Amino acid sequence: MNSYNMNRLIRVVSSFLILASVVYPIFVFVIFPKWVIDDAFITFRYAENLAKFSEFTWNVGEPPIEGYTGVFLPAALAVFMRFGFDPINVSRAIGVFSFFLGWLMLFLSLKLLKSDKFVFGIILLLYSTAPILFTHASSGLETMLFVASILASSYFLLRFLLRGGGAPLFLSLLFTSLVRPEGVALAGFFTVAAALYEFKQRRENLKSFIGSFAVFYFLLALVYFLWRLNYYHAFLPNTYYAKSDVGFSVDILIDMFRFLRGNFALPILAGIALVLPEIDWFSARLKRREGGFWESNILYVFLPIAAFAALLMLFYARSHLTTNFSERFYTSLMPAMWLGLVFAFNFGFTVLNYIKVNKKLGYKLAIFLFFVLSSYQILFNAAKLKNEITFANDEKTEKESQHYLAGEFLQKNLLPTDWVVIYLDAGAVPYFSKIKAVDFGALNDPVLARGKLSSKERIDYFYSKNPAAIFITSSSLERVESDKEAMAIAGDPRFRGYALARKYPSPFAYRYPAINHQLLFLRNDIYSKLK
Repeated sequence: MNSYNMNRLIRVVSSFLILASVVYPIFVFVIFPKWVIDDAFITFRYAENLAKFSEFTWNVGEPPIEGYTGVFLPAALAVFMRFGFDPINVSRAIGVFSFFLGWLMLFLSLKLLKSDKFVFGIILLLYSTAPILFTHASSGLETMLFVASILASSYFLLRFLLRGGGAPLFLSLLFTSLVRPEGVALAGFFTVAAALYEFKQRRENLKSFIGSFAVFYFLLALVYFLWRLNYYHAFLPNTYYAKSDVGFSVDILIDMFRFLRGNFALPILAGIALVLPEIDWFSARLKRREGGFWESNILYVFLPIAAFAALLMLFYARSHLTTNFSERFYTSLMPAMWLGLVFAFNFGFTVLNYIKVNKKLGYKLAIFLFFVLSSYQILFNAAKLKNEITFANDEKTEKESQHYLAGEFLQKNLLPTDWVVIYLDAGAVPYFSKIKAVDFGALNDPVLARGKLSSKERIDYFYSKNPAAIFITSSSLERVESDKEAMAIAGDPRFRGYALARKYPSPFAYRYPAINHQLLFLRNDIYSKLK
């Protein structure tokens, strides 16, 4: 095959890959289960309380508590709920939109970096076939929106380096900071990188840069921070305190590296394959710091996002990662890997363009290995989609047959002023019941998250509200059989004041022998009236 035909084939294949990166996710979203994770109902409860009662809190009428992860999603849902929209449908629409927004930001970044068309196709397909992204786009949480906002901030940083103008960059960083608190760290790394570039390359624009940062990020972020400090009387969200009271976990760190290996090891090898035919020339070129725009900006784009990913890994290794389904927290590391692959592939194709005339065999072999390794990862991603669909279907079936029904039962039979204690999945039950709730998972309870209570004090706190109902997870349908603390709660004399009113068996108990049934207890005086 001559050089002309080879290039023509690459262009055709590249165009097909780019088209496939759009068509494939559209097809997947059509067939993917319409589900939401239980924790999403925590966000929905905050949104509903804000929309209906103008109280941005967990329990209306009680001291405010910030148990949501980031302010943007519940605030946005509250706006839609004021007009009668269902938060489940809206959150799913936001998730799907975020998926394609992330795709667009990657596409635009590749264009700014003047990437080879083949690189376009492979990178976009690696993104579009990542199976966990479909789960998170549909989960009702902010995970996919956060990934998209990181990619958007990365694109606007690239755009700033090339064209100047800090307003879009700082607005995107502000948005990222509002989606999840970790976005503040990303804003810090990106702002420092942009400031260094401005100082070295466009020093005359430094005052304008500082002004843009002050107006479009700092002052707006300060207004929000002062509001939330005044409203919640806490520097950090309650979720931080609930998740961070653990030591450093090597197991979590290893798990994150295992996640990165499973999703990016083969593409990294594909990038290495591109430079192997002329490794000496490649090394010499790096030492001389030769190259175009994409090479000169590695320092200002990839290093800050890589530093952000490293910080996340250290933070997560010290956190109790509740609801880490489908590696939810690890997805925030993926934008750094995708962008790193973009830079690596661009380097590799620069090497190939240098050797394609003089070393035709090496050129063809490198292209072949690159395509095979990348394609294997893409096909591997597609094969794993089945697991995500099964998980989403199971979650939907289980929660609808347990938590939804329990919440609706409580809403019909209790007063809004009554209390329910949930141990431990406090999402759908409080949302559907519309009554006050104690979240024993601590995400929405400052006493449990920050009180440093002893075991006895935690049990006393469990009964302190004289709850009308107790919703508890158990491995038995006849009595409470759970972890040590739950058994101590059920063994307390005060538990005799409650009667088992409803049993919600897991439809998958035969498949998962672990704790998965749900039991609903009512206080005796309430239970006797319902008999």
